[in-house]
Amino acid sequence: MNAISKILIFLLISLILTSCAENEPLPRVEVMITEQPTDQSVGLEAGNVLEVVLPANPSTGYRWEVVFFDQTILRQIGETEFIKPSLSPDVEGDQVFHFEAVKPGETEVAFEYRQPFTSKAEAEKSFSAGVTVLRWPSGFWERIFWINVNKP
Repeated sequence: MNAISKILIFLLISLILTSCAENEPLPRVEVMITEQPTDQSVGLEAGNVLEVVLPANPSTGYRWEVVFFDQTILRQIGETEFIKPSLSPDVEGDQVFHFEAVKPGETEVAFEYRQPFTSKAEAEKSFSAGVTVLRWPSGFWERIFWINVNKP
């Protein structure tokens, strides 16, 4: 067996062992914004998570709805959550939305507080914030490599 064959076998075994290694996900950074102050803007890196927390009381029939964001820059993660500090139905809590920053760019996220069962009802209030996704996170290419190697 010549030296080139030994090197190729070594590299192949190294690649196989590396692909079998447990892949730890890159840490996600969460950036939170709330209704106050108004006219907010936030910057994050691609791969980070934006958490939007807005006060809500679902017992009144009102809830926050996402009305706009650029889906090429942000991706909504999961369903909206409602968190309240008490079990009493009349207590105001928070409605929470999560968005993942997908790629660099600028967008606005806009919400309206309305009763969803009334089709043309005027929004009780609205909220928006500017979002700038700055750059790809460090380790982006490593993430792409692991995704491609570890596909089921």
